[in-house]
Formats: sequence, C-alpha cells, structure tokens
Amino acid sequence: MSKAISATMVFAIDMAMQHGGELVRHQGGYWTWRGCPRDGGHLIEYAGTPTVQALVERKRLEYTEWRDGRQGKFPIAARVVNEGDHHADAGSEARQGNG
Repeated sequence: MSKAISATMVFAIDMAMQHGGELVRHQGGYWTWRGCPRDGGHLIEYAGTPTVQALVERKRLEYTEWRDGRQGKFPIAARVVNEGDHHADAGSEARQGNG
C-alpha cells in the first residue's frame, strides 16, 4: 500500500493533471503550471515546495528540469508519473476536505 497523501498533495496532483501533468517552480518556491495567471502580482493557484518534495518522495511526481543556483542545482519542473487513485490514497481528513 502506498503512503497516504494529504489534501494539499491531492490538490497539487489535480492542478498538474488539469494543466498537462506538469508543475514549474516560480521564485519563492511556489509551484504551479506554466502560464498560470497572476492576480495583483500573485499566482492564482500554487503548491509549496514541501508539498512537491513530498510527492516526489512518494513517487507521484518526478523532477524533470534543474537550474544551477548559488548553493548547487535545484529543481524547477516536475511531472506526474504515478497519478494512481490519489483521491483514494488521501488520508481521511483529506477525503473529507479538512486537510
């Protein structure tokens, strides 16, 4: 059985699947789809780096692009590799919408 995922992780997978199965990193560690619109300078929809990292650890996403930074390479794009039934894999609070 795969490790349970949170409501936030389900949201991130759903967001990626609705936009070609990919997420890209924006400045500040915000992950969303390519071309995500902004409202007042803020992305309208995103997931944080810890959520994306957790999905990579659970083998739901994999990093596909990297960039060189001051402290070495860091990921800037990820794609869904194991969509599975992520709604069924969510913990009980995620299925209830309380996560």
